[in-house]
Amino acid sequence: GRHLQYVSGRKIKDELQSNQAKEAIPLAICLADLHLTLIPPVGKSEKSWRNHMGYTLGQIEKLVKLPDQISKLPILCSGDILNGESIELINFALEYLPMMHVVYGATDLGIYSPKEIEKTVFWNLVLSGRILFLKSGKPSEIISRGYPIRLHGFPYGFPIQPLSNPNDLLLEVAIVHDYVWPKGERLLGDRDESSLKNKKSSFFGYDVIILGGNHKPFSIRSGGKGFPSVFNCGSLFPESSQEKSSTSSVGILYSDGSIIRSYLGQDKLLGNETKKKVK
Repeated sequence: GRHLQYVSGRKIKDELQSNQAKEAIPLAICLADLHLTLIPPVGKSEKSWRNHMGYTLGQIEKLVKLPDQISKLPILCSGDILNGESIELINFALEYLPMMHVVYGATDLGIYSPKEIEKTVFWNLVLSGRILFLKSGKPSEIISRGYPIRLHGFPYGFPIQPLSNPNDLLLEVAIVHDYVWPKGERLLGDRDESSLKNKKSSFFGYDVIILGGNHKPFSIRSGGKGFPSVFNCGSLFPESSQEKSSTSSVGILYSDGSIIRSYLGQDKLLGNETKKKVK
C-alpha cells in the first residue's frame, strides 16, 4: 500500500517518491472544546443558539466530504464535547454531532471521576457509536485516503508520554486534553508546568500533537529532529467561551504532518480545494 511521503521531516522512499509526488493532501479534521450547551450566551435566544450550533456542526460535516461525496475525512477531537447532562442535550448531540475519534475532557466527566467514565452522558455517545473513544495506552490505527495514521489518546487526567518507538511508515498523532500555554500567552493563574516549554520533553516521538483545553487557538510548526507539529484547536464556539475570537475554526491535518487552520464558513470545501504544496 501507499506509505507516508514525509514523517517528521524524513523522506520515505516508496512508490510515491517514484511518482514525484510533491503535494500534501488533507487527511483529517481536528477540533476540540465544543462545550455543547443548550444555555445560550448573553445576547442570544435559546432558539438562535441551537440553530447556530447546529449550523456550525453542519459546516464540519460539509468540510469532511471528499470529491466522491460519499467518503469522508476522519474527525479527531481533543475533548470537552459536552457542557451539561440533560437528556435534551444528548438528543441534540445525537442529531447534529458528526462521528469523531475522541478523548474526553474535564467537562465531559461532569460530576464523575475518570474511573467512572461509563456513568457519564459522554458514554451515551460512545455506546451509540456517534463517537469513537480513544483510551489511554491503547493506540488505534486508521487509514485515510490510503495513508496510515496511528492515534494515541490522552484524555483529561492522563498526561501525554513520549513515544519511544515511532513507526516511520505511520503518521503518529497524539490527541490530548491538557491545558497548555505557549510563550507570550501566559494568563493570570497559569502554572509553570503547563507551559509549552515545559511540556516539550513529553511530545517527542510523535509527528503531530492535537491539543484541547486552552480555548485560545495557537499552533507551532514542526521543528524537525523528532519534535512534532503542535496544534491547539481553541474553542469551536468562541461566543460561549472567554475567548471572543471572531470565527469558529478547525484544523486540517495534511499528509506531510502539517496542520492548517480553516475558518468555518470562509474556506472552500475540501472536495473543491487545491492541494497544498509540500515546502
